[in-house]
Amino acid sequence: MQVFYDRHSQSWDVDVTIYTIKAVRNRMGFDLLDAKTLIERIQDPIFLCDLLYCICKDQAEERGLSDEDFGKSLSGASIKEGRDAFLEAYANFIPDPKGQDAFREMIGRLKSAGDRILDVLEKRMEPILKKIDADLNRFVSEFETKLDTDSGISSSSGQA
Repeated sequence: MQVFYDRHSQSWDVDVTIYTIKAVRNRMGFDLLDAKTLIERIQDPIFLCDLLYCICKDQAEERGLSDEDFGKSLSGASIKEGRDAFLEAYANFIPDPKGQDAFREMIGRLKSAGDRILDVLEKRMEPILKKIDADLNRFVSEFETKLDTDSGISSSSGQA
């Protein structure tokens, strides 16, 4: 069993069992045993929030929380922590140790790729933001010029 914390520092237990797989299938119409599709879908934070709620539904009900309340309690950081807890619980569910190792290796590579993408974005953020600012300034200038030309009223003429 794995644990993650919501934005209120409340802990949630995540475990993948046959019961979990059946509950997700019945409540969400999604087959957790389809690992390829799972890896694709788990990138969607809305899907992930629904999945975590489905897994933690009994705990949420004990605490008097609806699915909406549960979703409101999750920040970006807690979604990521919940995803990691789920993936580790999922790996633990795999009966064959070689399968567990292969799944963990795949998840590690996906996380590494995500980290590399974030590193590239971080390194290039300043020039990207400068380009966005320049494009926005050019658009506003062209828009003002078009308004002045179409209306015959110049912003510098003082007319309203």
